[in-house]
Amino acid sequence: MNDNFDTILEHCIEQMHAGRSIDAVLEDHPQIAGELRPLLEMADGLQALPDPPLVIEDLMRSLSQTVDARPESAQERPRIKSVLPSQSMLLRLAASMALVFALGFGFTAASADTVPGDVLYPVKRFVEKVRLSISMNDNNEAELRIAFSEERFTEALKKYHRAGVVDDGLFRQMLEEAKLALDEALDLPPEERTKLLSHVGYLTAHQKNVIETVRQNASPEIQRALEPVAEMCGRRMRWMEGVMRDARMAPPACPNCSRSAPAGSGSAYGEERAAPEPARRSYREWMEQCPGWD
Repeated sequence: MNDNFDTILEHCIEQMHAGRSIDAVLEDHPQIAGELRPLLEMADGLQALPDPPLVIEDLMRSLSQTVDARPESAQERPRIKSVLPSQSMLLRLAASMALVFALGFGFTAASADTVPGDVLYPVKRFVEKVRLSISMNDNNEAELRIAFSEERFTEALKKYHRAGVVDDGLFRQMLEEAKLALDEALDLPPEERTKLLSHVGYLTAHQKNVIETVRQNASPEIQRALEPVAEMCGRRMRWMEGVMRDARMAPPACPNCSRSAPAGSGSAYGEERAAPEPARRSYREWMEQCPGWD
């Protein structure tokens, strides 16, 4: 969640409580007025509601007691995001739940099987953003990113099977979501990082394997369209092998994947595997070299 946006939102709400109108408050922040307005209107509407039996202060006090009651080892885990919801998080959650109720749970569930271009696809992506906004720690966010990478991959395959279209934008998002998951692993404890690396490693191998299988059985036109995707997935696969090697992990099996760079390619990853005793790199150093389109 964007801390600067949250700070601005909470300041705007304080100004509204002091008597300023929504329009007057938004004049101070024209660049993000479109994002602020629905949340400020929600806050204004919530202010007009009668107090419920459980008010926000009680909820936060209860959550605080739950946090204090956790084992000491759990409280000492590094860089865990606060469990206490900020005012902006509660507003976003309230707004999200209001939309879900307005659409209907069946309507929201129906969006789960959509792909780009379908009417309900924006609903699906909105739900993903809500899930990210209320994730409580880096491990939860990383697992969500992995799930989103799998989802973009599934969507790309559905579009191909439905219409014979290669949507390289979805493949790009697939790889980007996996990288964002690995970014989160920078601040995870070693044991959780190892589990995450294993998950992403096998996901990468699976994605590469399926793409190679599709390409082998596709028309020449589709093969050409998939070539840059397969090449990038191959680079990411070889990079993952290097990361897992330095983490003392066995790389995942990938029957249709090229296990090394083409001869004479000059690939850094191929040279590392050819060296008898490659120098180990830190995880942060590996992340700085993660292959991507950007």
